[in-house]
Amino acid sequence: MYKVLGTDNKEYGPVSAEVLKQWITERRANAHTLVRPEGGAEWRALSIFPEFAEALAGEAQPAAIPPLPPAMPPLGPSAAVISRGPKTSGLAVASLVLGILGMFSCGITALPGLIIGIVSLSKIRNSNGQLSGKGLGIAGICVSIVSLFFAALVIILILPFGAAVTLPAASKAKATADSAQCINNLKQIGLAIRQWENDHGTMPPDLITLSNQLASPRLLVCPTDRLTERRRVKNWSDFTMIGSSYIYFPPPERVTDPSAVLVNCPLHDSVCRADGSVSQK
Repeated sequence: MYKVLGTDNKEYGPVSAEVLKQWITERRANAHTLVRPEGGAEWRALSIFPEFAEALAGEAQPAAIPPLPPAMPPLGPSAAVISRGPKTSGLAVASLVLGILGMFSCGITALPGLIIGIVSLSKIRNSNGQLSGKGLGIAGICVSIVSLFFAALVIILILPFGAAVTLPAASKAKATADSAQCINNLKQIGLAIRQWENDHGTMPPDLITLSNQLASPRLLVCPTDRLTERRRVKNWSDFTMIGSSYIYFPPPERVTDPSAVLVNCPLHDSVCRADGSVSQK
């Protein structure tokens, strides 16, 4: 009895010598086929065994030995690890994307892109070949720097222009508001003078005496007045040394001319007349 080693490296049998001879006739085996007698230890070609010489001699042409299939890597825990290329660093990709976006966001994303690019290069350098994408990281850093440069250039160019446009407008708006507040102060002062006149039958000697008629001492300070002491005034007694922003022209007797000027604001050149109207000279 014999065992046969097929071309697929599998053992077949045991089979008898007659079966082997039949396989030789059918060209399923040839002189190069490896067989092993039952109980034997070595594989040998059929041509070594004399009992098959006659069958092999009658073989017109040895059958071609089909090539063995390529060896497949073994499966399981002991299988060899299939080597793969280094993984592209996600931080490097993110750095490049943020750098490009920085061109359209006035540099808002460029600074994070620059920081992430530097971090990605450090991680790639310390990965022992596990990470790739050094070129992407360098490109992200460069694009981020360019985005920051253009953002700074835009800010440098736009800010002076914006300031030149907005500051005069803001200053004009403030001046208009201050002028309106000053006119309101003069109206309040004019009303207080008429109340004093009605109560006392004469004109007040000065504006400080109107403390009972005016709601606040701040009404005697023009909003445009830059004197620090006047801007900080809180009490009526504070005007004793510094006086009011407005100039009072006390008439010697009761006023009969309604157009007579009683109070003047030298800062806005506005006047309050005897009839309580306020206008600019």
